[in-house]
Amino acid sequence: MKSSVKKIALTFCLLIVLTYSSFAQYNVEYTYDSSGNRISRTVITLNAPMTKSAAFADSFVEEKQKEILPFEEIFGEQKISIYPNPTKGRLVIGINGGNPEENFNLHLLDVNGRMVLRDQIKAVGEVPVNMLHLDAGIYILVLQNSQKKKTYKIIKE
Repeated sequence: MKSSVKKIALTFCLLIVLTYSSFAQYNVEYTYDSSGNRISRTVITLNAPMTKSAAFADSFVEEKQKEILPFEEIFGEQKISIYPNPTKGRLVIGINGGNPEENFNLHLLDVNGRMVLRDQIKAVGEVPVNMLHLDAGIYILVLQNSQKKKTYKIIKE
């Protein structure tokens, strides 16, 4: 009799533990290097209930961590900025310095090498690139002027 009560109690405790762990929330954060390659993954388990002040502090920190810095590179006389990467569909290419009369050829290729976007852009200012119509995945952005050609890995979420 005592052993059956122990088995039932142990089963009940195990059921509660498994049920509680199945309701755990996970937050996965990735860190990327300047080329867009993932260099780390952090899994955060959120189990404990939060007070309002703790939730506000966490949301403020999380909002600051989600701020995506632009990728910047010197391209001859120009400084190229590409952001946000990863993108939800609206990519911005910023070009500063150099000859304002010069143009860049912009090509966006999918992972199979098919050209999905082609454009010619001015070598000064910010240029929006609309990727909303494209599927999520990895794309290669090719920027080329009369002297140089550079490729960038773009991630569309």
